[in-house]
Amino acid sequence: MKRLPTHLAKATLFGVFAVSFVAPAVEASTTLRVAHVWPGGSMIDRELFQTWAESVEEASDGQLTVEVFPSQTLAKSAQTYESAVSGIADIGASAQGYTAGRFPLTQVVELPGCQQVPAKGACILQSLYDQGHFEQEYADTRPLFLFTTGPGYLHTKNQLIETPADLEGLRLRRPTPVVGDMFERLGAQAVGMPAPDVFTSMQRGVVDGLSFNWEGMKTFRLNELAQHHTEVPPV
Repeated sequence: MKRLPTHLAKATLFGVFAVSFVAPAVEASTTLRVAHVWPGGSMIDRELFQTWAESVEEASDGQLTVEVFPSQTLAKSAQTYESAVSGIADIGASAQGYTAGRFPLTQVVELPGCQQVPAKGACILQSLYDQGHFEQEYADTRPLFLFTTGPGYLHTKNQLIETPADLEGLRLRRPTPVVGDMFERLGAQAVGMPAPDVFTSMQRGVVDGLSFNWEGMKTFRLNELAQHHTEVPPV
């Protein structure tokens, strides 16, 4: 495992969004549809979304039931936010960077060195929203909570990355345009795609590697393909 200069380290941010809804008094129960991008049965699906769904049902005495749609089964990653706006989903969870250009102020936390600890990044992000610094970017939904991942490092299938020059010509999956711009400046070819699509693309040689956090590597089984890992030390 190698280490590169700190300017490559960054985090990916996610949001969980909902539209306002009122359940008619005559209905015995209302079902809420939740769309997210993580694999069904993964830790995030089980311990976050499924557990939250159960707590909502319990707290509402059964008046609210929650149906969780993992793995982009209700809405593709890039359309998850719009699916919540349009009503295809009642609640959607996805990365803001998948919707290019829509959340420029929110994505400030993706810049290298802004944060290294996900819990701190989430607190910073939520505080900025609560203080009204970028609430206009979510005018058509109500964010339930915003959070960040751990730092994204470089993971490649065959090419060992020892210096920034080793990135020249590599096809690297970028999670967001912010990361893609860094890759392009270092001579790599940035390929945009949501996390659920990376395994097949890497398996088929469409991309040589990717930028991703460690927890995501296991969640999406990318650790089964990547042979080389390059960490970036914290600022």
